[in-house]
Amino acid sequence: MQYIDFHTHAFPDELAATTIPALEKIGNVKAALNGSSADLLRSMDRANIKQSVICSIATRPNHFTAILDWSLTLANDRLIPLASVHPDSAHVVKEVAQIKEAGLAGLKLHPFYQDFYLDEE
Repeated sequence: MQYIDFHTHAFPDELAATTIPALEKIGNVKAALNGSSADLLRSMDRANIKQSVICSIATRPNHFTAILDWSLTLANDRLIPLASVHPDSAHVVKEVAQIKEAGLAGLKLHPFYQDFYLDEE
């Protein structure tokens, strides 16, 4: 049997060291991994997981490009990155089109971290 973990998080190495402690504090929970894609892959190997979907979150509109660029470098046969747009971006429609044109499987939105309600326009 082959498993896919459909909801994981990873960060560029230079951000993981600061992002994980910040998220642990906000969420009042201890992270199982260090936030790097390498640590995620090691965890996948231990758990016999074939693929993981990485759900990035643009917490500000200006995060779009960095997340898209990183997602494109990360994509391989084991890691399936989702890019993210921020609902307040002035270019959100264009950004969604860029994600599609780049060939990524989808995008991640997060009402709590992006400050919106699921039922708003």
